[in-house]
Amino acid sequence: PLWLYVTGFGSNVQFPSLGPGVEIDVAGGVKINSDDRKLAIDVGYQRSLYPDYPASTGSKYGEVQARVDYDFGPVLVSGRLRWSPDNFGHSGHSWNKRALVSVPLSFLPLPDDVKLRAYGSLGNFWVEKPQAYGIPGNDYWFWQFGVVTSVWGLDFTFAYTDTNIDVAGCGY
Repeated sequence: PLWLYVTGFGSNVQFPSLGPGVEIDVAGGVKINSDDRKLAIDVGYQRSLYPDYPASTGSKYGEVQARVDYDFGPVLVSGRLRWSPDNFGHSGHSWNKRALVSVPLSFLPLPDDVKLRAYGSLGNFWVEKPQAYGIPGNDYWFWQFGVVTSVWGLDFTFAYTDTNIDVAGCGY
């Protein structure tokens, strides 16, 4: 019922004002599951690092995260809250809230080792200094709809993701 975890992620990135670089995210936390595995509570910390950019750009930042999942049987509901004291680009405090609903598609005739589920999420991001972050206002909404296929121990996600920021508001 108790998990301690450490994760890592790496990717290439390119910011208009900083040029090409690398993003490395490291995270750790603790997750507690109820005895019946219906409720899960996760508290952790994530640090995002951009080693190719100077520290003066404010590109290195951390976030504290809390997440609660509840499995109602046919529907999994999840809520997540992230807070940063100083987000990317010295943009100040930020809050990232998200709700997610996931439904298994077990009624489809698939091989036993293949699982399929559909999901949708809706979130809101707020930052104290939007110009430093690179967005036109203090907050924006984001959403995603998709399907996850689990096969051979791997998850493959096909999704549509969008925000309410227009193209000009993101610097094209």
